[in-house]
Amino acid sequence: MLALRRLSQNGLPVQPLSCCFHVKFQILCPLRGIVQKSEVNHARSEISSANPVTKKRKRLSKKDMLTLIDDSKMTLGPTALSQELDVNVKPEIGNIKELIKKLRTQIRVNKSGSRQYLLDRDAAQKLVKHLKKDLGESDIIVESCPGPGVLTETLLTQTDNNVIVYEPHDVLRTNLVKTLLPQHHSCLQVYNLDLEKFYAYYIGDQREPEQNMIHKLLSPLHVKRDKMISPVKIVGVIFDFKFVIRLVLSFAFQCCFYEEIFPVLYLYIPSKIYNRIAVDSDHVVYSYISIPFQYYFRLECLDMAPREAFYPPDTRNLKERSAVTNSLHLVKISPNLELFEKVSKKELVSFHYFMNTVARIKRVDTLIMCLERWIPDCGPQLIKNGLRVFCHPRELTSEQLLLAYRIFTSLPLYEGSVFHYHCKQFAAKLGEKDEEISNLKIAKEVIDMEEDELLES
Repeated sequence: MLALRRLSQNGLPVQPLSCCFHVKFQILCPLRGIVQKSEVNHARSEISSANPVTKKRKRLSKKDMLTLIDDSKMTLGPTALSQELDVNVKPEIGNIKELIKKLRTQIRVNKSGSRQYLLDRDAAQKLVKHLKKDLGESDIIVESCPGPGVLTETLLTQTDNNVIVYEPHDVLRTNLVKTLLPQHHSCLQVYNLDLEKFYAYYIGDQREPEQNMIHKLLSPLHVKRDKMISPVKIVGVIFDFKFVIRLVLSFAFQCCFYEEIFPVLYLYIPSKIYNRIAVDSDHVVYSYISIPFQYYFRLECLDMAPREAFYPPDTRNLKERSAVTNSLHLVKISPNLELFEKVSKKELVSFHYFMNTVARIKRVDTLIMCLERWIPDCGPQLIKNGLRVFCHPRELTSEQLLLAYRIFTSLPLYEGSVFHYHCKQFAAKLGEKDEEISNLKIAKEVIDMEEDELLES
């Protein structure tokens, strides 16, 4: 067969394995490490066309072909990974293919797809290009979960700023220490913490203050120059929407990132997350997170990158994706400090509880019906101040919702209303946890479980 001749000409020993239904080939690559993508696709097509029985059956996928390779005889390297994933990875970063082989069971694509790693140098270059436009000489660059370190190396080679890396995985962190730290020891710091779970550390410190995990996480960022904390830029890839919820809660309660640091984030996020936070109040994806987010942050879409630039590849609903949904958005998220001119920091918790509640109003209810649950019979006064009788929060702009909050807080019965009691319960829920839960799980599992319950509630 033509496929056999082509593989034999390239010096690849081929052992055919056949049965009465279909034909498979075991391709051993003792020297090159992995079969080239073009060779696999061509061999697959030749097998299908040569055997009429195989043609009727489901054709071998690329994953099936790769599983036939004898792993014990493979020599793995970054070049092999670039051939498999169609990304440009240079060998200076380290043996990335060997890393992914060790992490196969841990970074495998799962239902949540909560962790992705940037492997494309062009995508890394796009992020650094936009970052340098807003990068000062004393700014600190913080990278979350760099993985193999493609973006880390780009930051170190194209900027003169200090780079702080948080990588919770032992294998990936060890690789960064061996490959990048010796050359850039003066401007690179690597820590064994998960930056994406900063709010889980905050919850854990509320229960056990002696752990002081949030201080360990943020202390490297508190670099003071001229009596002011140096600006912080956070970069990375975020695939978990819970990170956005953590940002919103951190800003609302002025803790973690938004107690003193107030960082600016340059992130790659999937279109699903982008559409949930870059919407107006009348959008179909109107939610209790999108409403506060538009008050607390300014969102700017800078560029896009193909999904193939990230690993593991996300193959869910691949046929239904458009060109936009099959790409990741490079966004800039900066805190909206102008909000404090309209809402003081002291009343920020009340403001967040108000917006969080009205954003959950059912379509059949109205804004006035919701407000009358806190202050009974306040409807006439609200209408007198300009609120329409049957208006729903979905029909109001951000300025109109802010005006509704101002009208509500100016009512005479506001100070003695049950609104404050419910607001205190809402705030206490973030720190006070059930002691019975801690007896069932270890400390780390407790924090993760409690935070998940909090973010989903």
